[in-house]
Amino acid sequence: MVSGAEYMKIAFVINQVQYSIPLGIAYCAAVLKNRGFDCQVFEISHNEERAQAELCAYSPDVIGFSLYSGTHQGLIRLSERLKGRLKFIGIFGGPHATFFPEIIQDSGVDAVCLGEGELALAEFMEQYREKGAIPTDIANFWIKDGNKIFKNKVRPLISRLDSLPFPDRMIFIKKYPIFNLHGIKHFLAHRGCPYHCTFCFNHAFNRIYGISGRDCYHSRSPENICEEIELERGRMKLDMISFVDDCFSLDREWTMDFCKVYRERVNLPFQINTRVENLDADRIAALASANCWLIHIGVESGNEDYRKKVLKRGMSNQLLISTIKLCRQAGIHILTENMIGLPSEGYDGAINTLKLNFEAAPDFSAASFFTPYPKLELTRFAVEEGVYQDEVGELPEDYMHRTLLQFDSPSEKRRIINLRSFFNLSVRYPRLWPIFNFLTKLPPNPLFRIIGDIADGFFLWKILPYRISLKDFFLLVWQYITSYRKIMGRGVSN
Repeated sequence: MVSGAEYMKIAFVINQVQYSIPLGIAYCAAVLKNRGFDCQVFEISHNEERAQAELCAYSPDVIGFSLYSGTHQGLIRLSERLKGRLKFIGIFGGPHATFFPEIIQDSGVDAVCLGEGELALAEFMEQYREKGAIPTDIANFWIKDGNKIFKNKVRPLISRLDSLPFPDRMIFIKKYPIFNLHGIKHFLAHRGCPYHCTFCFNHAFNRIYGISGRDCYHSRSPENICEEIELERGRMKLDMISFVDDCFSLDREWTMDFCKVYRERVNLPFQINTRVENLDADRIAALASANCWLIHIGVESGNEDYRKKVLKRGMSNQLLISTIKLCRQAGIHILTENMIGLPSEGYDGAINTLKLNFEAAPDFSAASFFTPYPKLELTRFAVEEGVYQDEVGELPEDYMHRTLLQFDSPSEKRRIINLRSFFNLSVRYPRLWPIFNFLTKLPPNPLFRIIGDIADGFFLWKILPYRISLKDFFLLVWQYITSYRKIMGRGVSN
């Protein structure tokens, strides 16, 4: 790297190619490209040796790694291996880096970006380009320079989201066309969440920034969102919009305005995540009129007292049931998010969650295990209850097929693991529940998992407002399975 060099390259390493483009990287790439930097992405899970060779040929000045707890050790070790072949600055961002900036001590880590990365990374790159040396005073960054570590404070969150360029999805699609194999693309309407669910990272994220309430929540304008969709609609396959923010309909006035603008300018079917408290009759009607096809609603636990006191989610069972039914009456499909094997809930608690889904009758009932990510309130609760040993390194990447919590007996754990495979099938076919209930008593095995995964994929496919060919559908499934096997096969020891 030459001081004052005008042309600099940054490589973003992604752990696997699945069905969704990582929006965080896409936003960072867009900001950097607007400022004259060359950006490329490199996927490592299918053939790491080939990916390393491609990285060496590209010869980037900086390599960016996005870390999730469970994948963090493998990517840090990868950076160490690459440093034996390349000269580069290794920057680590993402959720795990945000909550554990102490990874700066690792030899493969030169800098850690905490929180929002777009403006922080751009400032880092510009100073690096200008000075020809690693900068040490960039807000949001912990930076290692020789034996010294510089710990900078975070900058305020980006409140004017319309000021950001649209995320660069094309750097993914051009290199990995499978990202454009299906017509669902992810978009972001809001950032942040003012709620305090104990199993979610948002409350810990808000503490880093010292904010609470509506200061945690920022929105794009409906016009800006529609402009982005119109742009992408003209250059990629786009049959359905998936808004991935946590609380889409939190702001009633914004929601009503968005539905009007979206209906007039876009009118593609879309899906959202939201809470039942933010779905009154007027908002439901507006969403339905704007072609909202699917709403993800968090049930999490069927035990109302546990949900309120332990998970800190204040909605009642009756509100969940009535709102789900109201949405379905309006023609909106409902997917419930459920966690089984929660700390100290056991198999009986999971059955209560299943029964609530029986009564609510959503179109799809997704079930997963609670993953005890570090620094979550629910993880601390699990440790206090004696059902989990707080070990960051053991975290799995996959939260659909594996639980790290301890249960009253091995048989109870087996039943909970098997129940996850049959959860949605049981809600779809309640008359078959006695059979599924019996099957939960058997040892967990790959066949049960495959049956559950295929059934879940089929019912999700049925919900889609458009049809993807079976060939493309199974190609996506195979892409997921092979990526999953290779990642889990590598484990965290790499």
